[in-house]
Amino acid sequence: MTVKNRYNEIQSILGKCYEYGCHFLSLLSIIEEVNNEKVDLIEAIKVCQSKGFLDSNFFVKAGDELLEYFTGKKWIRKTVEILPKKIEDNWYTEAIYFNTRTNLYHYRRRGWDTLIDSKTVKEGYVIKYYIWICK
Repeated sequence: MTVKNRYNEIQSILGKCYEYGCHFLSLLSIIEEVNNEKVDLIEAIKVCQSKGFLDSNFFVKAGDELLEYFTGKKWIRKTVEILPKKIEDNWYTEAIYFNTRTNLYHYRRRGWDTLIDSKTVKEGYVIKYYIWICK
């Protein structure tokens, strides 16, 4: 990728990532945890959009394929309303919050968030969890 291709429109793209990228960023954090190495954000955005895993508004269209592409492992997503008491070593979780006042969703990892102070988390509630299971 040339420097021009890497940085062309990147400020606008990162602005969209700020607004809508919580699920995508959570998945990248899973990739880093599994691979035990950092992911280049700009490269990941460009690759995921070019492969159709992610649209221009940061809607994740194929989370399992995205995880497989970056980790080389098969993934299954399980959706639950309540997390089990024991989380297996090969399970990675996301909490999905919903704020009825703003009608917004927010994805975050169980123990931390990609935002400093998410109003959706503060004013909303967990509607479900994703358990990403690495095969």
